[in-house]
Amino acid sequence: MDKLQTDILSLNSESFVNRPHLRLLEEFSDRHYWNNLSEDKVRSLQLHIEPLVMSADSDFDARKFDSVIYRLIDVYLNDDRQLAGFIVLVKNAATALLKQTSNPQVAVKKEFLQSVISETYWKNVTVHRLENLREEMRALMKFIEKDSQVKFYTDFADELTGEIEEVDIIGSIVGLETYNQRVASFIRKHANYIAISKIKNNEPISSEELEQLKQLLFTEDPDAAKHLDEVLGDKDLTQFIRTVISLDAKAAKALFADFINREGINAQQINFIDTLINFLTINGSLSKEMLFDRPYTDINQNGVVGVFKDDTRKILSIIDRFNQTSHTA
Repeated sequence: MDKLQTDILSLNSESFVNRPHLRLLEEFSDRHYWNNLSEDKVRSLQLHIEPLVMSADSDFDARKFDSVIYRLIDVYLNDDRQLAGFIVLVKNAATALLKQTSNPQVAVKKEFLQSVISETYWKNVTVHRLENLREEMRALMKFIEKDSQVKFYTDFADELTGEIEEVDIIGSIVGLETYNQRVASFIRKHANYIAISKIKNNEPISSEELEQLKQLLFTEDPDAAKHLDEVLGDKDLTQFIRTVISLDAKAAKALFADFINREGINAQQINFIDTLINFLTINGSLSKEMLFDRPYTDINQNGVVGVFKDDTRKILSIIDRFNQTSHTA
């Protein structure tokens, strides 16, 4: 609520768009006016104030996510039966973002996003927690792939025009996302299981150990296990597991030990390798193509070639060997 009040205070009172609502803007600019939010006040926020705040923000996807969270807070406070539906929207948005952890801005939020899709997060939900969720996720909405989104309805436009608007910002609300979450939850639950531990530590794993892991999944969640191939998509099981539990920091450093310990390594190369290691410990996987894109081109505009020059093949070879360990020994 403090954030929304701050947004209201930042609105230009001289704007022809805002002038018709000056009385309401003055009332909601007073923090004490928020202490007792009646149904009429909430209605005024939805009808008149929220559109003004949203139009002042140039990030369209973030504004729409704000709208979803403000509505979620409203239905939460009013014990509305729509609450479960709004929670599904937010959890699927978080799931869609977890597929974009190659983006550094998303990667740093990975742990938070994983918590959002868990049932535990929603058991003790509060208005303060929902506001924190909005602040953590709003700027990430633009990174959700548009072609993987499905339309969802928001009555924001209904409040203004009497029609329901369809908006492409929240990830797919389909069963596959639920199976994805269930398999990921199974992996985190059994993080100390020998096969999963080996994958986290980049140790060889046998096909028999992987098969035992699959059988355990079939035993605990047979429905999710039946959809395992759909969940994996173009990944194998070990690659998928790494995206969930990431790579151990010591294992990531060991990959580049020869470079880290050699004489004559320069500051730019150290920075590049540190970035590689940090990425692997967050995301658990890495493709060679990424070494020619941000954040690596922020270190040198030519990416890995500009930093390592004649040693580029050695770096790429390390990545190749690492990727091959996703297959069984």
